[in-house]
Amino acid sequence: MGRRVLGAIAVGREVLLVAALDVTGNPHLSGRTVAAAHRPGAWRVLALDLADPDRRSPDLADPYTTTAPELRWNPDPDRLLTDGDRVVVATTREGLGHLTTGTVGPAPAPDDGPADPGPSAGARRSPLPRPTGPAS
Repeated sequence: MGRRVLGAIAVGREVLLVAALDVTGNPHLSGRTVAAAHRPGAWRVLALDLADPDRRSPDLADPYTTTAPELRWNPDPDRLLTDGDRVVVATTREGLGHLTTGTVGPAPAPDDGPADPGPSAGARRSPLPRPTGPAS
C-alpha cells in the first residue's frame, strides 16, 4: 500500500494531514463509494488521481516531476473506488494509521447523517469538515 504525506496543517491542537494513498487492497477504501469511504473525524477523500497508474507521478508533491497529476477534486460521492485508484485524503494522524495498516477504525457515518449534538464533555472536535449533501 503506497503512501505519501503531501502536507500537514495545524488546526488548534490537532494536525490535519493531506496524503496520497493507493486504494488497492485497502479495506477502508477499495470497493466503497467516495461517500461510503468517508469517516467523520478521521478521514475524507478530497481528490481522485485520474492518471493511468503506469503514468502516475510517484510523488504528487514534487514540483519538478515531468508528469503532471490528473486530479479530480471533490469527486462524485457515488464514484466507486477500485483497486488501481489513488486518492488524496485529508486525515488525522490516527486516521492515517488506520488507512495505512488496514485496521478497524472509526465506524462509518449513517447514510442520512445524525444531527450534530455539539461538543460533549471530554470530546474533541474534529479538524475535518462535515460533508455536505449534493446540491439541490
